[in-house]
Amino acid sequence: MKRGKGGEWTNTTLGSITDFLSGGTPAKDRADYWGGSIPWVSARDMKSFRLEDTEDHLTNEGVHNGTRLVPSGTVLLLARGMTLLNDVPICVANRSVTFNQDVKALRPKSDVRPDFLPYLVLGNKDRLLSLVDLAGHGTGKVE
Repeated sequence: MKRGKGGEWTNTTLGSITDFLSGGTPAKDRADYWGGSIPWVSARDMKSFRLEDTEDHLTNEGVHNGTRLVPSGTVLLLARGMTLLNDVPICVANRSVTFNQDVKALRPKSDVRPDFLPYLVLGNKDRLLSLVDLAGHGTGKVE
């Protein structure tokens, strides 16, 4: 739901109020991409609503060769993986992070308050879970 021009609430979709940004995985065989100070988010890191740090970290070279850097406050949503069969992990990055291809970063459009977006998504977690469909190899994906 979002507030219309006359102040009334109207139904809308997450895709109409945000842009979904995709991440990626830099080549694992490139040691110069890994072991830096920049957090790289995957499903295993998305255990709490506020994301402080991650297991894996990238170097600046790794960021520029296979993923995307988003600022602190960005909402992250797991969009593909086994976890989606039971839960839809949602978190807010408390610092600038990068992320893999199974995670989507949500950038609010101009008429959406960035500080409201995480709670909007969290409040619709059950609805998102109902949208999970099976992808290949028995993993889930948010449609």
